[in-house]
Amino acid sequence: MADIDFDAEKQAALKRTGLNPKAKKGWRSFIWDHDTDQKSPEEQRLLVKLDMTILVYACLAEFLKLLDQQNLSNAYVSGLKTDINLDGNSYNVANALFSIGYAIGQIPGTLLLQKYRPHHVLPLFEVIWSIATFATAAVKTPGHLAACRFFVGLAEAPFFPGMLVTLAAWYTPAELGKRSSIFFVMAQVGSFFSGYLQAACYNLTGVGGLAGWRWLFIMDGVMSLPIALVGFFFFPDSPARARGWWMTPADKQLAVDRIARAGVGKNPGFFDWKLIKRAFSTWHWYLFVPGYVFFGLGTQAATTWFGVWLQAEGYSVYLRNIIPTFTNLVTLVAVLIWGWVSDYIENRPLIMIIAIIYGIFPLACLSVWDIPNGLKFFSYLTLGVEYITPLFFTWANEVNRQDDGVRSFIVASMNCAQYAMAAWVTILTLPASKAPKFSVGYQSCAAFNAIAVIIIAAIWYWDRRDKARALPEDSEIDPTIQGAEEGSEKDTKYLSE
Repeated sequence: MADIDFDAEKQAALKRTGLNPKAKKGWRSFIWDHDTDQKSPEEQRLLVKLDMTILVYACLAEFLKLLDQQNLSNAYVSGLKTDINLDGNSYNVANALFSIGYAIGQIPGTLLLQKYRPHHVLPLFEVIWSIATFATAAVKTPGHLAACRFFVGLAEAPFFPGMLVTLAAWYTPAELGKRSSIFFVMAQVGSFFSGYLQAACYNLTGVGGLAGWRWLFIMDGVMSLPIALVGFFFFPDSPARARGWWMTPADKQLAVDRIARAGVGKNPGFFDWKLIKRAFSTWHWYLFVPGYVFFGLGTQAATTWFGVWLQAEGYSVYLRNIIPTFTNLVTLVAVLIWGWVSDYIENRPLIMIIAIIYGIFPLACLSVWDIPNGLKFFSYLTLGVEYITPLFFTWANEVNRQDDGVRSFIVASMNCAQYAMAAWVTILTLPASKAPKFSVGYQSCAAFNAIAVIIIAAIWYWDRRDKARALPEDSEIDPTIQGAEEGSEKDTKYLSE
């Protein structure tokens, strides 16, 4: 995809922002970005600004988005069911409409970022889901609830893939994996706090004449709306259209140079035939989308069935609620470790394959089922070790980084396809009637993981092949900046992408 103008821009960027290969590595290079001490003081200050604005906003908004997603299940068992005569079928309809909205909003919502400024699009969607959350506090009938949940799902749909695309527009391969992982784990943190927030709101029952579950939706909206307003004023858009009172002209130029140095292209596109043609004319969509779908299906066993097994073993209600949270803790730690290590070695597929292959082990143990309880505990607790979701999206962004429109389309397609497939495949592979003994289900998840590993290996092979074919072009880089290129041997591996 590279052309003469793009190569010239990359050479100019290397002249201005080449890393210093002789810089001595300090402690920051070992606990944060491995090339921190090779960067200029100006670039280090810019990264702090980006982390304090883009990353902080992304994490807070994702945390609150998960609260808004989880609040219905908490409200259902806290009075919503009886107050609006919500039977089981109506509850399922509300969840289904949320899923429909979430699925259909993924691709068009994410591609809006290519046409309009992110500081308008992302906070606007957050405002919409905040308003829909407020409205849920006033529902009187199951129909009202279903309508509100549809709009919550529709508005929340573009945020996760859209934010991952935006992060990839600002950060280099040495920086992106850990930041995407931090963003992702905020969803886990949101799940942790959801139950505690409901417990606190339940104590507000009667205040203002409202039930506690209504206060839950009100408090979720009260927290989400201010964060959306912060995004309007602080979010810097993209390097090519950088804005924000906290960014100097030198910061804006440096941001553009950094991304050009990493090989990011400027080929935006909205949902038109040109974009469709570009997206489907290479192998990328055909491998990344099914690869992520199979990976996602392989992780479905790591969700809710630990507590069901504990119940069958006679554990108390308290322990059935507490013990499975350690699975989330293990998942959180594993996600962060994978992000840090993949940044340090700048090799996403190797880490992904290692994590997923490990995930096959606890699934194999559980599929046998007649094993010691200690091994079952270990298997359930470590099922989440294979979660490399942020790395999958990070890698898709990096491999397609020369075409903004295509990478946005592929990232949104990955999330949309996996969400749509999981909605019905898990009903077949992990039916609740067979809980917690899913011998066939665990075997199916292990098989999905094995297929995902094969597809990841294929992507790795074709990506390396494409890079090798592009080397003759990249070898013509001006020799006066060769030292800048060599400033970080790992960083230059991505220049030909």
